[in-house]
Amino acid sequence: MPESSTTPNAAVVMEETQRLFAAIGKIVVRFQQMELWVSEALAGALELPTLENRYVIQAAMGFRQKVDLLMELIGRKEKHGLPCSLAKARQALSVAEEFRNGVVHAFWGYEGLGKWSRSKSSLKGKHGYVLRSTEADVSFLEDAADALKTITEWEFNDDASLQKAIDFLGKYHGQA
Repeated sequence: MPESSTTPNAAVVMEETQRLFAAIGKIVVRFQQMELWVSEALAGALELPTLENRYVIQAAMGFRQKVDLLMELIGRKEKHGLPCSLAKARQALSVAEEFRNGVVHAFWGYEGLGKWSRSKSSLKGKHGYVLRSTEADVSFLEDAADALKTITEWEFNDDASLQKAIDFLGKYHGQA
């Protein structure tokens, strides 16, 4: 019996599943790299042996604390030599963290007919429990890993490049 046009082909479903898993994995690992590089930069700003102390800093502080302290220390130098402003770097790193949290704290589920969805629930709204679901945009998630790479390399990028990555990741919050 031939498959109907609404029945997903098993190979297509498997390919989409693998793409989704790979994209989420790249996002998670890219953010971990970003956090480690922030820890290394902070160790350097504190004039500590960078490689020896990056994991101590990683374990001792949350991401936002590391970013805040790093930006404060860099800002105290007369010339920091960065191609970007500290305000834009801080904004980009904050957006990257929000994006990563949105990905890892969402529920990803297969809805049939070849569709993966992203669901996010909350009890904090003024109306109580809310569940938001949307179809997973695998291509967007794949491209988001590239935007995270730009932010990971914030020390080498200008404000325009960081803003482009910020704008791209900002589109994600409208999805669910």
